[in-house]
Amino acid sequence: GISAGAVKTLAFYPLDTLTTLSEVRVAKAAAAPLLRLQNSYAGCVLAVVGIVPYALLFHTAFYLCEVLLARFAVPGALAKVCAGTCGAVAATAVGVPVECLKHRIQLQAKGYTTPAMALASTLRAEGIRGLYRGLGSTLARNVPYNAPHFGLF
Repeated sequence: GISAGAVKTLAFYPLDTLTTLSEVRVAKAAAAPLLRLQNSYAGCVLAVVGIVPYALLFHTAFYLCEVLLARFAVPGALAKVCAGTCGAVAATAVGVPVECLKHRIQLQAKGYTTPAMALASTLRAEGIRGLYRGLGSTLARNVPYNAPHFGLF
C-alpha cells in the first residue's frame, strides 16, 4: 500500500502542482518557471515521506475502532463506516500539515522552498494553527469518502 501510494504520488505529482497553481490563480508568467520539470516536483519528497505516518495513523485508528465496535456487536458494514471515519479523522493529524507545507513549497515563495524552511516560516508567521489551515475542508472531503468506501467494500 505505501509503495503504491509513493509510485502514484511520483507519477502524478506534476498534475498536483498544476492544480495547486490553478487554485491560487498564479499568473501564467509567474507559473511558467514552476512548471519546469524540476520545479514541478517541488515538495514531492515531503509528500512521499508523509505517506508513511499518514497510512500508519489511518490504519491504526481504523483497526482500533473496528475492534472496539466489535466488542459492542456493531454490525459489520456500520462498523466499517465508523472505522473509516475514525481513520480519516486520525490521519488528518499528519495529512493536513503535510499538504499545507507541500502547497507552500509548490508555490516556491521566498522562505518556503524546502520542507524545513516552510515549517519554520509557517510556525514563525502563523504558529501551529498555520499547519492546520484547511483542516475543515480536508475533513469535509475525506470523511464522506472513507466512511462509505470502507462500509461498502
